[in-house]
Amino acid sequence: MDIYVLNKNNEVIDVIDTYKSAIWDLKYNERGECELYIAADQKAVTLLAIGNRLARDKDIMPDGSMYHVMTINKIQLTTDDEEGDNLIITGYDLKDILRQRIVWQQTNLSGSVEADIEKLVDENAIKPSIPARQIDGFMLKLPGIYTQKHQQQITGDNLYDTVVDILQTYQAGWDVYIDAANNYVMTLYAGTDRSINQDTNPHIVFSAGNENITDDTYSVDYTNYKTTVVVAGEGEGLNRRRSVVGGSAKGLERYEGYTDSRNVSSNDGEISEKEYTALLVSDGKDYISENSYVENYEGSIETNGMYIYNTDYFLGDVVTVANKYGITANPRILRVIESVSDEGETVIPSLSTWIGE
Repeated sequence: MDIYVLNKNNEVIDVIDTYKSAIWDLKYNERGECELYIAADQKAVTLLAIGNRLARDKDIMPDGSMYHVMTINKIQLTTDDEEGDNLIITGYDLKDILRQRIVWQQTNLSGSVEADIEKLVDENAIKPSIPARQIDGFMLKLPGIYTQKHQQQITGDNLYDTVVDILQTYQAGWDVYIDAANNYVMTLYAGTDRSINQDTNPHIVFSAGNENITDDTYSVDYTNYKTTVVVAGEGEGLNRRRSVVGGSAKGLERYEGYTDSRNVSSNDGEISEKEYTALLVSDGKDYISENSYVENYEGSIETNGMYIYNTDYFLGDVVTVANKYGITANPRILRVIESVSDEGETVIPSLSTWIGE
């Protein structure tokens, strides 16, 4: 696999075809990252500079658009008498661009998930009121599939963290790629359900019996599990405005929590009581989503097995996994680590199922 080196204008300045290992850690909800391990020489040290970018040949489309492009943000040079000098290059994909911005002023969100994402990115990266905050060439291409109602009030939070928090709540995937016109295009997408719980799409089942998964690890964690949360907003003492989310759970099935949402402001009555309560409820739903139980299933997928990654299944898809003890789950592929080295190519997915409210 060849790796193209791009400058900050996304122009190809060289191609690397010899390296010790290359790892692309791709993620459905969060920013991906990479690690390139390569012998050090003067050319490599000059070429692999902070701010330059890396693109694998398989991620460059015929029209010139590029996916999973990584920006170099850390360089480590090691010297060893036995193994020689080596460079360890690490970086993040283009989702990380949003980390360079904050939500500049109080922003009240009350539209659909996609409308609110558009508002946040428009006001803080594409068409901000302060021209210096504009990111040239950044644009949105939203699919119109996440129409759920969303309400939230945000002030000063990091833009990337805010986007990730919203999309994780609704189990939405996203990406930022470079199109043929050299724009940074942010898009949302949804993985496909390929589990045995549906019959629309061909089933994808990873199991020891199918001999297509090895070194599998299963875990389920209820450590921080909450079903019910009290959300406390403006006010003091017994006069604080409160909402309860998930209050129908009873007895030993009820796990209570508390979250302080004093930062949610009614702006001295500018925001109506109904709207303010909806903001508190939104905070409560986020809290429960973050404190749900988590079921994880990880394993090494056989790349030459019965299913081919990026042909039969993709990042973000829901699949079925089963181990030799009869434990079956239908997790989403939230992360895929693609590794190439002298020992060959491996694909290691991380699959996770979590329950919100």
